[in-house]
Amino acid sequence: MRLNKKAECEFMGAMIAVMVITITLTAFIGLLSYISVSDTTETADIETDYLSKLSIKNENIVGDIQSDLQEQIYSKNYKSIRLTVKTIGMISEDIFSAAAGEEKTDNVISKIGTLILQSDDGRRLAASYEVVVWI
Repeated sequence: MRLNKKAECEFMGAMIAVMVITITLTAFIGLLSYISVSDTTETADIETDYLSKLSIKNENIVGDIQSDLQEQIYSKNYKSIRLTVKTIGMISEDIFSAAAGEEKTDNVISKIGTLILQSDDGRRLAASYEVVVWI
């Protein structure tokens, strides 16, 4: 930036100074918000591989997943785990529930989703599930 005889900078010099300050402040605020928003704690990964063992027989959701729930409690060091599965679109909405452990603590994480269940008469039905874990 050049100064004129009155020691004033030209318009272009003033615009460059403003842009440098704006870019610097934008970078600073961006870095500050990234640091404050980024969470360094890892959330527990709730496995749902055992849901493939569920099916529908005589209009009821069935499946032996109790051992899988127990295994997840011991391998992930959870206090308790509860699974609820509900069919979608059937005349009688069946609710399947399974649990393992004791629900003692206030620290809870959950996972929800949908899955397709195979019926004994060949139909494929949609279902929603919720897995709640006490850690």
